[in-house]
Amino acid sequence: MTWFVTRLQKINVPHVPEGYTAQHIIDISGLSSRLNKRTALFISTRDVEKRIREADPYLDATVRYAFPSTVTITVSKREEAACVRWGPQNEYLAIIDENGTVLNATAESANGLLIADGMNISSAVNGTRLGDSSDIQVAALVRLLTKLKELGILERTPRINRIDMSELMQIRMYVEGSPYTIEVGDTSNLETKLMLLQKHWAEIMDEASSFIRQGYSTATVYLYSKGGVNISPYEAGHIMETPAPSTSPSASPGEETGGQPEVSPGDQPEVSPGEETYTSAPQVTPMPHQDDPFTG
Repeated sequence: MTWFVTRLQKINVPHVPEGYTAQHIIDISGLSSRLNKRTALFISTRDVEKRIREADPYLDATVRYAFPSTVTITVSKREEAACVRWGPQNEYLAIIDENGTVLNATAESANGLLIADGMNISSAVNGTRLGDSSDIQVAALVRLLTKLKELGILERTPRINRIDMSELMQIRMYVEGSPYTIEVGDTSNLETKLMLLQKHWAEIMDEASSFIRQGYSTATVYLYSKGGVNISPYEAGHIMETPAPSTSPSASPGEETGGQPEVSPGDQPEVSPGEETYTSAPQVTPMPHQDDPFTG
């Protein structure tokens, strides 16, 4: 009597994604063979979800059993968010959604998606999360992709087409078709940084392009600068050279070319009280107290 009451009699698929049919989803769930033949009491909903995910990584399924004889499969389609280089030599491409789930572990091309470089990933399996649960590099990428999508930055033009994740303290994004680098820094205050980028995108791109028109070869956008967003016509890490003071080899000491006359200790000029003296000799700053905790 129990078997008769609880045998699987109905499989509901309330929402079918475009391009799929309810029957196809039921077939890949493995429940077709149980319909009107086996009890629904012992159906493992987790196993059913796993079968659907393994059969088609683009499908995200939630399976629920309703007593006495109904199973409901709620399905949504995962959206492609980025393409990640992985493998010993970064020779493979894996397409993932914004949550880091692998949709295609061996994609032949990026299909126009944003590419994430510098990831230390040794394996990728369809339908599972990229990396392991403790992978901070993947977690940082997922957080960044989520915010970029929420703020609509990925739809802006010129579009961001690559992210360098090799240094988590120095995350960089690159703009397609333009020599622009966007310095994100680490993921602290990420939402604030990206909101500034989204709000001032047009002005930032205009200023960056103005540097190129002036003859500079690149432009760097700093999202972690004090005061908001700063733009530089130089690559990140560029150090400005300080010009050395010019001297004339034919000039004698004391002339108006900037040289200083040699003065012996006994010939020091008299200085009236309140007047300041200038000397070209370097001044040594005394060391602070050795027990000073602020000594750097």
